[in-house]
Amino acid sequence: MTTPFGLSITGDEIANWASQIEASSILPQLVRRLIQATSPIQSISFRADGGVRYGGWDGFVVAAAQGALPFVPSSASFWELSSTASTAGKLEDDYKKRSGETVTPIAPSAATYVAVTARRFSGKLDWARERQAEGHWADVRCLDADDISTWLESAPAVAAWFATEHLNRPIADVSSVSDYLNTWSHLTDPPLPLNLHLLGRERTLAIEKVRQWTNGPATRLMVRAETLDNARYFVAATIAVIPELEQALGRAVVVHSETALRWALRHPPTPPLVVIPTFDATARLLNSAHHVLSALGPTTPGSPHIVLGAVPFRLLQPELERAGFQNAGRLASDSRGSLSALARLCGAPIEPTWAQSPSRTTLAFLLVGQWRPNSDADRDAFSTLAHETAAAIETLCAELSRRPENPVRIHHGRFGTTTWQWSSPGDAWESLAPHITLPLLQDFRELALRVLSEADPKYTMAPEERFYAGIQGKVRTYSAELREGIAQTLCRLSFSDDSLRSVPGGRRGTATAASIVRELLKKDWLAWASLSDVLPLLAEAAPTEFLDALDQSLDAGVAGVSHLFVEEGEYTAPHTGLLWALERLG
Repeated sequence: MTTPFGLSITGDEIANWASQIEASSILPQLVRRLIQATSPIQSISFRADGGVRYGGWDGFVVAAAQGALPFVPSSASFWELSSTASTAGKLEDDYKKRSGETVTPIAPSAATYVAVTARRFSGKLDWARERQAEGHWADVRCLDADDISTWLESAPAVAAWFATEHLNRPIADVSSVSDYLNTWSHLTDPPLPLNLHLLGRERTLAIEKVRQWTNGPATRLMVRAETLDNARYFVAATIAVIPELEQALGRAVVVHSETALRWALRHPPTPPLVVIPTFDATARLLNSAHHVLSALGPTTPGSPHIVLGAVPFRLLQPELERAGFQNAGRLASDSRGSLSALARLCGAPIEPTWAQSPSRTTLAFLLVGQWRPNSDADRDAFSTLAHETAAAIETLCAELSRRPENPVRIHHGRFGTTTWQWSSPGDAWESLAPHITLPLLQDFRELALRVLSEADPKYTMAPEERFYAGIQGKVRTYSAELREGIAQTLCRLSFSDDSLRSVPGGRRGTATAASIVRELLKKDWLAWASLSDVLPLLAEAAPTEFLDALDQSLDAGVAGVSHLFVEEGEYTAPHTGLLWALERLG
């Protein structure tokens, strides 16, 4: 079959490559992949890379049957590989050495001796016939650069890997799995570990389904994930990382165009390829003779075999630390387990579609952080900042929740509460903060002061009754979620001066956060008590202003912040927030 896209690798190219230093360590890997890609095998063992320094046979194979091409003998075969220029002499030395050794557990008379050289050897047929005539082995074969070239034509996945990674030859519209994954991994510096795609119990179970798919009859595998790309990366990483799937790796090819997909699907199905299209090809994959991945997004119609949720973000931190990322804990936490968000937070230059040309309403949602749709006060606050109606802001949140990657979600909390929030607040901030304007920032300042300066009405009650404030309706106008979201925004503003590119002047983020904290923290104790739930965030947003305000309030004596430590009854001392704030600063 004709091999397009630059995948045709000639004997000349292979012979020239044999002179490179890497050839002796890569040739066993090349031959092993070719065997696995084209022949049904029961067992295989090949030394490669650093393993070539050890003694013993270069390879041992037990094939279940004759492959599509006569390069892999049926039953048992012993393999010796060479890339040296003295072809005939090396082949003869290896043959005499190995034929004089005791071979177990299969006798030479029941096995085939296969000599492989990455050079051209014009006398290969005569050499093999003469060695076979000696009667020591059941059969003797010799393969050279031209045979490897022919073999590669029947293994496009191996050809793509060899061409791109070892011949440094770019090819169009077709990639090896490793090249495809390397492109993703190296979007950041240091590179992202591939096994991030495989973390967690949910993905461990999904890995087993991929294994069954590649080992079973040729069929389509439908995988749903937060993005189409993440579904593809998961399957590709499974094939590349899991040792038991090395045989599938030799048959896996990534196609980037309709033409490449049609070529792959026309390829002889013995054995079937594993095809990963990087575009929507669902309608053309119904009757394929190959294993073909069909990636589904969150809202793509279909009944998936595998559904992938977010990775447990606590599992991300140790992997990021081992890879050399600074602030791995913060990166993992901010991502909330979204691998797309994590890649962007780690520096990948990928702008999500939902962050392109954002509306004022979207940016207002970024600044409020989170809100309760069943709170009239929250809806009014968001509407005021967005300059939109309550219906419009709810429509926006619903639309964002259905976009690829689900940037927004509705969280169901305790006691029946629901909250609209960003799935990955850190990623949303990195993607949208450069679009914040000065008028919007000024309006946010007014809103933050209005929401956070509200006195907690429970402090109008007698100390012994405050525990029952919620039952008696003595609660704040705005929800705790909105207050926390705004306070978290103050923290993000304090380290986002460089991100606020649409806001003229320097240090706008830092200055805005500092001025809000300075104005919120009055001398009297009631202001501190009412802010107890967000004091740690305010301290992080503006440490200097926080400590200055604390000193001034302490000077006010019992009328100031010292009053928080007065025992007025069980469950009523509001000093814990202050202690946590000081611990965060410590």
